[in-house]
Amino acid sequence: MPPEATSGVSPPTWSRTVIRPGPPTALRIAFAGARSGSVNIYVMNADGTGSVTRLSPSFGEWPAWSPNGSRVAYSDIGIVVIDVDGTGAVHLTDGSFDWMPTWSSDGTRIAFARGYDEVYVVNADGSGLVNLTNHEFHDYDPAWGRAR
Repeated sequence: MPPEATSGVSPPTWSRTVIRPGPPTALRIAFAGARSGSVNIYVMNADGTGSVTRLSPSFGEWPAWSPNGSRVAYSDIGIVVIDVDGTGAVHLTDGSFDWMPTWSSDGTRIAFARGYDEVYVVNADGSGLVNLTNHEFHDYDPAWGRAR
């Protein structure tokens, strides 16, 4: 992992998930933490109630919520997508320096950085890996936006 990714300090991310029955929305947070001796991905209610759930089985940083709040993408050895209950982990890439995943607004694609060199996009099922930047200088920290 790049130095910043292995420091155990990746920014928390928020999810607004529709819960039925009950309140119309509930905020949750995903974060990287070293609670078990190694850095892993955890989710919890943003108000501190309830339990903290560990999602990643062995390592994880840079969590990113899917737009519908049902899955979290994170960096391990490659980019991994997992259901918020900790099941259904799928390794989308196998690059040891793949990090900073970010979901497209429709939840069908994930952009990420490969080291500090390139920005890639992959379909949420792991197919269709494409190098977007393919440039000699450093490219990383992707963010989706809407064209005007």
